[in-house]
Amino acid sequence: MKSIPMGGLELQIIKEEFTDFVILDLEGKTREDVLLNIAKFAKEKGLIANEQIVYQKFLAREGLGTTAIGASVALPEACWIEMARPYAFILCRTKEEIAFNSLDKKPVRIILATLGGDKDDLSRLKYIRRFVAALESIHFRTRFLKAATEADVYSVLCAEGMGFDKLRKMCISREKEKMKNDQ
Repeated sequence: MKSIPMGGLELQIIKEEFTDFVILDLEGKTREDVLLNIAKFAKEKGLIANEQIVYQKFLAREGLGTTAIGASVALPEACWIEMARPYAFILCRTKEEIAFNSLDKKPVRIILATLGGDKDDLSRLKYIRRFVAALESIHFRTRFLKAATEADVYSVLCAEGMGFDKLRKMCISREKEKMKNDQ
């Protein structure tokens, strides 16, 4: 599938709709290293106040069973944490393959970390469902692993059908509103 060239408005809409943050080339040699680095990133971005609490929540969740779903993908989660908003997603590509105790025994390169203030708030599930559908696609995984910039990542998300119709409708609506305000 071809990349979709995007301007600033389209990029902003995709970011608002699907994921808050992208980490390309996430550092770490172990599962614990990458989970700690995700928690540090979330603190740096102002999502959370305490990276150690989030890190411990990630570890506790991994202790219940691996979040690696196969095909080099993991979906770690930290809920019941104090956050700046109800939930956030951080889509990551690791610099190296990471052993994540996956059921298929394959290492992980793609991580979608979910942070949630309230585990019972299930509104984030519709976004997780969309991501998992994209992550199941070999085309998405291949293109995501090759993405050079954050803009490339959002283009890949669009190309996989993650809200392209909604993106188009929102762009048209915002452009009409802008034209109306400019008159």
